[in-house]
Amino acid sequence: MNLLETFNALDAIFLLIRIVCQKRKRNKLLPPSLVKGFSFSAATGVALSSAFGLSLGFMKHFSMASSSTASTLKSYVYDVFLSFRGEDTRKNFVDHLYVALEQQGIHTFKDDEKLTKGNRINDELLKSIEESKFYIVVFSKNYASSSWCLDELVKIMECQKATEHIAYPVFYDVDPCEVRKQLGPVGEAFARHDNGEVGKWKEALKEAANLAGWDLRNIADGHEAKVINKIVEKISLELRFSNLKADEKLIGMESR
Repeated sequence: MNLLETFNALDAIFLLIRIVCQKRKRNKLLPPSLVKGFSFSAATGVALSSAFGLSLGFMKHFSMASSSTASTLKSYVYDVFLSFRGEDTRKNFVDHLYVALEQQGIHTFKDDEKLTKGNRINDELLKSIEESKFYIVVFSKNYASSSWCLDELVKIMECQKATEHIAYPVFYDVDPCEVRKQLGPVGEAFARHDNGEVGKWKEALKEAANLAGWDLRNIADGHEAKVINKIVEKISLELRFSNLKADEKLIGMESR
């Protein structure tokens, strides 16, 4: 098993142990931190069934049951919200990243092409941002030309500062400095705007560019598949750490 499969296997083991323990406590629900985002592939199911002498039928039933419980208990509708400029990255990098995240059981929001036809961001999309735990902002040459993308970014940065949301920038074909100071192709794209929103858009770009993230030109020699793997591993780990923290809070509440 690879690293992500190993983490999923450990999730399964801990959840199995918790189920056994909680059978002794009637009328107790599983804490959402233990079932949120839980899933495992067929390969993981085979490994677990072999290690613990469990039938593959049981593992399949267990996976489906835990996923059903997760959908009703988790506090966020989406694990990840993707912000990107469709004409630059929708059919290449973002498409591959979205599939990789979903394959690991990471519920991801990627707007439909129909939504981007309007000029301004709508309430439904703003709500989706609020209901996502992590944000991946893919900066490309034309990202700053879209008022829609810039409004998304402003909302994302507001959520990150006010709550426990976390944003990660991905610099697809631009330099972080170009985003931070609106230089080069980013500056050219941004210069197309001339309205009262420019000030807050500049601040959002600066704040986002200062966050830790991934610069494709300086990671894995620019191999997109390798960078995507790194992003998925990072988000998977962060989700597990978030779940552990939430579980500690729930245990503390139960002990009172």
